[in-house]
Amino acid sequence: MPSENNLRISFLAVGNGDCALIQFNSGQYSILVDSGPSRSTVAQRTVSQLKQLLPNSKPVDLAILTHHDDDHIGGFLEFFRSNDIPIHQALFNSPALLAALLANDDPQEISVKQARLLQDMKAPCNTHVICSGETIKVFGGKAELRILTPWKRDILQYGRSILEELTPPQPISVKKPFRRIDEVLSGVDTFEQDSSKSNLLSISFILNYIGRSWLFLADAWPSRVVRALKTIDASNSPEFALTKIAHHGSQGNTDKQLAELLRCSDFVVPAAGGRHPDEQVFGRIVAGTGNRRARFHFPEKTPDLARLTAESDFCFQFPDNGRMLDFYYDDIEK
Repeated sequence: MPSENNLRISFLAVGNGDCALIQFNSGQYSILVDSGPSRSTVAQRTVSQLKQLLPNSKPVDLAILTHHDDDHIGGFLEFFRSNDIPIHQALFNSPALLAALLANDDPQEISVKQARLLQDMKAPCNTHVICSGETIKVFGGKAELRILTPWKRDILQYGRSILEELTPPQPISVKKPFRRIDEVLSGVDTFEQDSSKSNLLSISFILNYIGRSWLFLADAWPSRVVRALKTIDASNSPEFALTKIAHHGSQGNTDKQLAELLRCSDFVVPAAGGRHPDEQVFGRIVAGTGNRRARFHFPEKTPDLARLTAESDFCFQFPDNGRMLDFYYDDIEK
């Protein structure tokens, strides 16, 4: 029987996209972080998975739309259109809020998907731009979200660029199977930080609940996350029960500095293997944490991931066929 204070985090299989459902105390309160892409077959599968997870068709209490990319918020279009997944409240740095912060009254070009999303949004939304340093109480004040990114200065500098029609991402492919740990650690590691302004302005946060912490990095830039974590405690990063790696394990979103701050053994990599992840990310985390048995969890074992991980000795873990990637915490004590 679950303890009085428990937490369940489920990562849905949505390909190269993000979608996680956090449920407190056996479903008394829920947070949905992103929704995967808008592609109809994936969105329908996402709806089906969420219906399995939410007890008695209970609405989602809070939806967090981390940023404007389709692979994170495209599924919400289907939710709002069909009302299959009712949502009570949303956190979203919408184009309208960004424009208000930038004090720009001129009409702006936004993506067609964003326009549809804003038109169909049925849940009450935040009335100001969510920025680093904020703490948002949830679950009746029993838990909190400590916001790491975006930084207000970045919004002021780059916010206007993401109000315009987004440029499609350059195609990326993962071709070579992942090497063994020692080969990766001894090889040349060239880091180049992500350049996507949409990713820079994504909402990343720490979830704190009864003395424990979980890290959700959205697609944030590592330099900004490092600065935020050091602002919390310059000498000692929090210990995390789980970390959702940034940008599907892309090499440009986890650097050595960030890896050294990740006091964690379990890492979730929401990727399908066709475009992401990059083996250098696993090497940086193993080196930074000093833990060769750090566990890298994927929401599903796709054919691409099976091929990429077959010969490597990194600790890659997958749910059994037909099962969801779930993490249960039944031992949370006051």
